[in-house]
Amino acid sequence: MPGFTTDASQAMLLDFLTGRAVAYAAPRNAYLGLAVTVPDSVDGPITLATVGEVVTAGYARVLAPWAAPAGSPIAIASNADIEFGPVTVDMDDAAQYAFLTEASSGTVGTVLYVWQLIEPVLAKANKPIFVASGALTIQ
Repeated sequence: MPGFTTDASQAMLLDFLTGRAVAYAAPRNAYLGLAVTVPDSVDGPITLATVGEVVTAGYARVLAPWAAPAGSPIAIASNADIEFGPVTVDMDDAAQYAFLTEASSGTVGTVLYVWQLIEPVLAKANKPIFVASGALTIQ
């Protein structure tokens, strides 16, 4: 599913392409999170503090695996199934978005990329949430 970059990730790409110092040292881990709401980027930058992340017990961001960039235009895709949870109680609010960040938890960090989910996800207690290999792409 296609998504969109954030202002912060576009700035990081320009830093990398122009040889400026990149603020992120290796290893550069990418974590996938789920959000109920994401502010419109015209209202200001999308940050971990402004994303309405899922707060259901049992939910946590997960490390997202990526294939090597390929194609024309260049794109990357998730290259393994990703599993959240299982959540331990029924979700009250459906996840509408997935987002990529370098932070494993908390509200300090950068939102790098956002996808709107094809269908909202409202998991029941003791049920995991799956994202299929290749479902997330960045181009």
